[in-house]
Amino acid sequence: MSGDTPSSSAVLVAILFTSGLDSGFILMPLVEFPSYQSDPSYGFVNPLAIELGFWGLTAWFLYFVSTLYFLTLEPKLQLFKRPSIRLVNSLVVLMTCAFTLSLFLQLIPQYTDYFLTEISELVLFALLFFMIIFALLVSTKVRFMTRLSQVSVLLFCALILVIGITNDFSSQDLVTSLAATRGYLANFHQFILPFNDYHEFYLAWWLTWTILLGQFVAKFVNQMSPFKLLLTMVLIPLIPTAIWFSVLYHHFIIQAVMSPVIAITMVLLALLFVVNSLDFMVAHYSQSLSIDRKRLGMKKFVLFNSILLLMLTAMFKEQWLFIQWTALLVILIALLGLLEFLTTTRLKQLHLHINNFVKVGVDKR
Repeated sequence: MSGDTPSSSAVLVAILFTSGLDSGFILMPLVEFPSYQSDPSYGFVNPLAIELGFWGLTAWFLYFVSTLYFLTLEPKLQLFKRPSIRLVNSLVVLMTCAFTLSLFLQLIPQYTDYFLTEISELVLFALLFFMIIFALLVSTKVRFMTRLSQVSVLLFCALILVIGITNDFSSQDLVTSLAATRGYLANFHQFILPFNDYHEFYLAWWLTWTILLGQFVAKFVNQMSPFKLLLTMVLIPLIPTAIWFSVLYHHFIIQAVMSPVIAITMVLLALLFVVNSLDFMVAHYSQSLSIDRKRLGMKKFVLFNSILLLMLTAMFKEQWLFIQWTALLVILIALLGLLEFLTTTRLKQLHLHINNFVKVGVDKR
């Protein structure tokens, strides 16, 4: 199986890892560990296993299934070229784009306290505006996007080393932490269906990403069998994810004080992850909704999409919109696709029966 822009496995993993994960992957664990430790609903396993469960196999497997569909079935069925499905899918991408930005806005203040006395809403939205502008400008530059993904992965690895060294994270600590992640595998069944409202939020979040990431990642697959694609998309990303969460969990357990340098680095890396996600999402929805650079021109394209994204981001931030609603749109797409598939299949069968009936009648004559 190959996509339109076949790339090496290393590039594919880098794109999957940075585009399929946003700022939450970098910034949320340290914010969430305390509640996972104190809330009784998470009492069936340790906080590290909970974190891995929320970001683990379920999400990556959904991405794999979506990518496999766009590599094998979509070229034959062409469901996402149907106007109704294409419109709803574009709305999903647009809403997911805005939610990604709103999540970044909500998480940033948790880390700026380490190096700033205060950060105003105006400064946050100014930062958001420049991120949007940058993403809009690079949204059609595929080569730049792939390079940015690779750089982001290298910085991510460097950040793991820096935090580990700063907190005296030894090989024995890594073994102990990784052993704690076995609680996730032992309780894997607990993470399939939501066991509380926050888990429901996570599942809705992954569901909204499933289709759009499958469409994007499928472009970069290069002569892979389904089994190799499964390993690349599900098992390989799980390794750095487990190591990253282990390092952060150790930081939490020893109650280490975060230095301003590490806090700034985490914020900058989270920003890069957001941009990695935004650029391909903007390219997707703007083209599908006919509000891309080619149709509007550069100035109108940047102005219109900036205003649109800022408005929707503010609506998510003020909780006028919810990611669960976007997940419902994904379910609607699945139902529409299934209906289209069944209708098309039945029409083909009916057409075949009619042809056979006519042929039998002609032969009898």
